[in-house]
Amino acid sequence: MSHALPGSDQPADTAPDDADRRVRELQDRVNELEALVVHLGAELREARGVGAPPALAIEEPAPEESEPGAPAPVFEAEEEAPESETESEPAPRRPGWTQAAHDELNRGLRQAVSSRGVFGEAVRLIGTGGRWDSVVAWVLDPHVSVWACQAAWTTPQRDLSRLENAMWQARLHPDASAVGAAATAKDSVWVTDPGADGDWHMAALRAEEMYTVVFLPVHYGDATLGVLELGSAAYVRESPAAVDALRAVARSLANAHRRVTQHPPVAPWERQPG
Repeated sequence: MSHALPGSDQPADTAPDDADRRVRELQDRVNELEALVVHLGAELREARGVGAPPALAIEEPAPEESEPGAPAPVFEAEEEAPESETESEPAPRRPGWTQAAHDELNRGLRQAVSSRGVFGEAVRLIGTGGRWDSVVAWVLDPHVSVWACQAAWTTPQRDLSRLENAMWQARLHPDASAVGAAATAKDSVWVTDPGADGDWHMAALRAEEMYTVVFLPVHYGDATLGVLELGSAAYVRESPAAVDALRAVARSLANAHRRVTQHPPVAPWERQPG
C-alpha cells in the first residue's frame, strides 16, 4: 500500500525495483566522483605549492573525539512486546551498540572524503553494527528548504526496498515532519507506535512494521548537520544507556563531517590560470 504526504513531493506510487537499483548505482557514482574531486583538488594545491584552505569557521569548537582505546557507551535494547504478540511469531532483532561496533564506525568514517560519504558510511555501519532494520540520513536542502534523504540502508534480512525507495523520493517540510521536529532536539527522540499521529512519514514506517523509530540529530556547534532515522521491528524502550550510546555516535559523525568539510575541493571557477 502506498502513501502520499500532503504538501510533499512524495509520489503516490513507488518506482519498480529496477528504478531503485538505478538510484543506488547513481548514488555510488556520485560518491566516487566526489572522492575524485577531493583527490584532484589536493593534488592541484600541492602542485601550486599552496597550503590547504582555511578551516571552516564555526563559532563553537567541535566536540572532542574519544581517546584511542577509550570505552564507548554501549547498550542492549530492552524489548517491550505488544499485547497482541504471540509465541508463534518470530522475535525481531533487538537493537544494541557495542564497543566493537563503535570502533568499526570510527574506522569507516575515517575513510570518508565528503559529507555524503560520511552519512553513507554511517547508515551502513550503524545499521549492521546496531542491528537496526532501517537507517536513513536526512539533510536539509538549502535550495528548497526541505529535508531530503542523503543516504539509506535497510537490512538484507527483510524486503524493505519499497520503504527505502520511498525515503529516497520523500521531501519533508521542516515545520510539518517528525524529522524537522527532531532536528531541534538536543538528544535522540524515541517514537513507539509510529503512524498513530497521522503523519505520512511515520505511517509509511509503520506500514513496514517498524514499531520503534529513533531520530538522532547530528549537531556541530549551533548547526544541525543532519538527522539519522533508525527503525526497528522491535518494541524498544528508551534508556539512559541507549541515549548515551547514540550521543557518542552523533559526536563521531560531527567530527567526521568537520574533517571532510575543513578542506573542500577547489572549484573549477576558483582555479588560477597557468
